Amino acid sequence: MKKVILFFANGTEEIEALTAVDLLRRAGAEVTLAGVGGRELVGSHAIRVTADIDSAEITTFDYDMAVVPGGMPGTLHMDGSPAVDQALSEVYQSVMIGWDLEKRPKFNVENEIDVVLMKQGIPIFISCKMTNPKPEDLNEIFALAGSFGGYGAIPALATSTDVRNRATTLWNRAQEMGVTLIDHNLLNRDGLLEFFAKI
Repeated sequence: MKKVILFFANGTEEIEALTAVDLLRRAGAEVTLAGVGGRELVGSHAIRVTADIDSAEITTFDYDMAVVPGGMPGTLHMDGSPAVDQALSEVYQSVMIGWDLEKRPKFNVENEIDVVLMKQGIPIFISCKMTNPKPEDLNEIFALAGSFGGYGAIPALATSTDVRNRATTLWNRAQEMGVTLIDHNLLNRDGLLEFFAKI
């Protein structure tokens, strides 16, 4: 079983963090939620989250993957955290995403990369949608994955809706573009780990 650590701080974007926890646990990974700044935290939309451990308690890094979700001001709290720095330096990475907050208008950031996974050095960029995705959502994650991950990067879109049966045109377009769709049907059955192993 793969071991994953996901960091959460006050102000972290809840959907980015908890969607990643949900997807990874459904895939069979052992996910530890590490709180940066304590165990009792509040996300960017005032949702209370209790972490499994305080990141300050981490003495050795024994994980296969680290997830650092976005959200303001959560990213500012994680910046400079010794545990986050240790995790990012010890996890094998072949892609770095530069998010230069200084050059962007404050809080005017559009970010459709919610989760980044690594599979044998190949980045998988996932955009998460709670509503019906639109064609422009496919175009956006396709372009972002190519820009940040380069050749071989895998764009994916996860949605809680039933795209395969209710939006066949969108499903077919995703197949044509090479965008992996993870919809309601896949999320509500076993086999998510096998699915990720195939892509």
